[in-house]
Amino acid sequence: MIQNDMLYEKIYTRENCLLAYELWEEHQTKSIIDDYGWAAQSAIFNVTENSAEVYYTQNLLADYEKVIAEKIKSDKRFIPQCMRQFAEALELLEKIWRDKQPLSTIEAVDDFYKKSMQCWKGVDMAYIVPSIEFASEKDKKLAMEMRQHSVDFLENTDKIFQLTLRKLFPELGDLVKYITLEEIKGKIPEKSELQERSKHYIYFINKIYTNINFIEFAKQENLNITEDKIINTNEVKGQVAMKGKVRGKVRVIILKKNIPDVEPGEILVTTMTTPDYLPAMYKARAFVTDEGGITCHAAIVAREIGKPCVISTKIATRIFKTGDLVEVDADSGIIKKINK
Repeated sequence: MIQNDMLYEKIYTRENCLLAYELWEEHQTKSIIDDYGWAAQSAIFNVTENSAEVYYTQNLLADYEKVIAEKIKSDKRFIPQCMRQFAEALELLEKIWRDKQPLSTIEAVDDFYKKSMQCWKGVDMAYIVPSIEFASEKDKKLAMEMRQHSVDFLENTDKIFQLTLRKLFPELGDLVKYITLEEIKGKIPEKSELQERSKHYIYFINKIYTNINFIEFAKQENLNITEDKIINTNEVKGQVAMKGKVRGKVRVIILKKNIPDVEPGEILVTTMTTPDYLPAMYKARAFVTDEGGITCHAAIVAREIGKPCVISTKIATRIFKTGDLVEVDADSGIIKKINK
C-alpha cells in the first residue's frame, strides 16, 4: 500500500511500448531486492499516445544512490564485479540489437525480457556510481565507460520488443505497443481494450487503468503529485552540453511520429532525444531538451556534430511553442524568446 503522505514528481518522459514500461517497473520494484535488500516504490507511468510521463517518489534516486554507496563501503570489489557482470549481460543483448531481427517465439520474448532485466541493474550502476563522491576514480571511469555502451539500452530493447510483437501478432499492428508480458504468454485483450489503451492509460503497481484522467487516478489511489510550477516567462535555463550561440524558429517534438516535421535551421526542442531523432538533429541548428545529463544522447550527438545544445531545462517543451523565434545561448545555458 502506498503511503498517503508520499509525494510523487515527474522525472522522465519516454516513448516506449507497455512491455518496456513493465520491464522498467519490475526491475526497480522486484529484481534488485535480492542484491540490495531494498527496492523502489512503484513508479507511475501516465501514457498518452505511447508517450509516458514517469513519476517517481521524491528522493527515490537519492535513496538508490545511498544504497549503492553502502555497498561500495562494505565491499571494494562490488563495482568491478557488477560492471563485469553488466558487460557480459550487455554483450548478449547487443548481438540481438545489432541483428535487428524479430525474435521467433513467445518463449524467446520471455528470455529476452529476462536478459534485459539482468542488464538493467548494470545500467543503473553506470549512471549512479560516477556521482558517488568517495567512489574510486577507477570505478567511476569504469562506470562511465559502461554508460557510453548502454546509453540507448531502453530504446534498443523497446525496438526488439515491438519488432517481435508485430511479427507474432500481425493482426494487431501498432496495438502491440499496449500488451503486457502476461497477456503475450496468455490471452491477448480484445482490440477494443487495446484501442482504449492507445488513447491513454496509466500503469501503476502492475495494473492498467483506462478511462480515467490523471487527477482522478491520483485521488482514487490516494497519491500526492507535485508538478513543476510554470510561470509566465520568455526565458529558460539549462545545462550546457555543447557551447555556441544561434537564433532560429522553434520546432517542438513530443512524439517520434512528428520527427520528420523538423525543417533545416530550426531549433529542436524536445523532452529528450534518441537515435530516432538523428535525421532531425542533423537538420536542426541547435537542440534543447527537458531532460538529460552530460552523457545523454543529445549531448553526445551535439558534441560529435558541433551544434549548440542545452539540456536538463525541465520545462522547455512547455514554455516554447513551434514557430517561436528564440536565441539559444549555449555558452551560458539560456534560451530566450526574441522579437522578430
